[in-house]
Amino acid sequence: MSMVEFINALGKENLGEVKLAQSKLNEMYSEEVSTALFEAYRSNQDFYFRQNILEIFIDQEDTNIANELVKIFQQEKNEDLKFIIAVALGRAGNQKIIRHLCTLFKRDDFLLCNKVMFTLKNVGRNAAPVLIEELGKAFGQPLYFIKETLKKIENKEPSKLYELVQSDNTELAAAVLEVLGTIRTKENVIYLIKFVNNYNYIISNSAAIALYEVGEAISEFLGNELIKGEQGINYVRLIPEVLQKFGKRGQKVLLDVFLKTEDEDTLCSVLSKIEYSEEAFARIMQVIPGLSIPGKVKFSQSMTHFGEKASGLFYKKLFDPELDKNTKAVVMSAFIANDEINTNVLNEIYSLEEDNELKQLLNFVLPVVKPQNAFNIYMDMLKHRKFFMREAALDIMETLPAEAYKNVLEGMGTSSSGIGQVILDIFRKNKARLKNMLITELKEGNDSLKISSAFVIGELGLEEAVDQLVTSTKDGNEWVRNYSFEALKKIKGEDEARTLAPDMNG
Repeated sequence: MSMVEFINALGKENLGEVKLAQSKLNEMYSEEVSTALFEAYRSNQDFYFRQNILEIFIDQEDTNIANELVKIFQQEKNEDLKFIIAVALGRAGNQKIIRHLCTLFKRDDFLLCNKVMFTLKNVGRNAAPVLIEELGKAFGQPLYFIKETLKKIENKEPSKLYELVQSDNTELAAAVLEVLGTIRTKENVIYLIKFVNNYNYIISNSAAIALYEVGEAISEFLGNELIKGEQGINYVRLIPEVLQKFGKRGQKVLLDVFLKTEDEDTLCSVLSKIEYSEEAFARIMQVIPGLSIPGKVKFSQSMTHFGEKASGLFYKKLFDPELDKNTKAVVMSAFIANDEINTNVLNEIYSLEEDNELKQLLNFVLPVVKPQNAFNIYMDMLKHRKFFMREAALDIMETLPAEAYKNVLEGMGTSSSGIGQVILDIFRKNKARLKNMLITELKEGNDSLKISSAFVIGELGLEEAVDQLVTSTKDGNEWVRNYSFEALKKIKGEDEARTLAPDMNG
């Protein structure tokens, strides 16, 4: 077939025939072919015919046709074809078109910006230098789209990016680090590690994300840096999380680090991300005795994800006569930190005699671990004769999340004296963060929770709950109605309460 026949074939509907014609025209490409293609483009208005011609120009990256491409770009009315011409222009070395496309990232049009991004991605490495230059001047939406475009372009030269990441502009530096995460060379990984140790959290976190983007192939390299222990505290804090995201390969490296490192901070950080295994358990029992007291506390808090199987082994270790008391305290903490353990086991230990070692250990670690499945124990501790037991219970309960206080409401009753007064004091100290929970339980809880919520709301004088109290005076449960009305009287006074809830006047 002749050149003309191949050009005519670009208008066919069969994609296989079109691709064959494009391939042949690419092979015979010359000034004569390019001239014929431009003539064919101008003489035929069919969208697909024109598109198929432009794809050949994109493949050729011919700098000699830039002027002709500019002319048809200016004449073309179809937006999609203009974007394809822009790709060909960019491939042909026209930087002006790349800068023009970057200005479109300011438009409040997501579809347009997305189309521009993929246009520039198809320009490829020729667009990268201009995009990096524009990145340094951008902010907000344009910064985001230029960054995302650069991440999609391969074979970028990183030197200019390294200059930009030194900027005092945190938003820019974080964006540049994301882009660097797509450059998968050893030199670049070493550079990113340097920024993981940056004092600025946004920068260090962005560098860690970039290392994750580099991919799991660097797992062993990152692990060896942890074992060497020459990196800063941010590296120790962030890299185990990166390795965890690498799945099985990352877990293998984490275990290797855990078995080899002697650094306390590294041990604790890795332990929080490592999956349970017999090797890990044996190493845990080996290193606990040598840890500092703060290290022992951090260690116990790093094992909450190990699950029921590990808790069973920890429970057995509590009865090991060869373990010292401090090690048993860590083991006890690890045991009770698992929310899946049977609450009956906790109650069993708590019911032991006061001089029993396990009971003493439990009393020590409860304020440290603060398990949320031990409310009955905390309520009992509030009534304990010993001052420090009561103080420990108060400390635990004052720091529990708001949703956990449902258990307190269910167990407190409606007394404002004795233990009831102690619990009310806890609610008073934490009124700001607990008021929404009280209103929600008054509205949606079971009858017991509604009654306790109404009682506490009245004792605290929560003005924010007045509307719900008025609604609750019409509740189907008589006790809920009465306690809601009593709370309303305490907050608004009897006369106004009767005005707000006339149904209660009887």
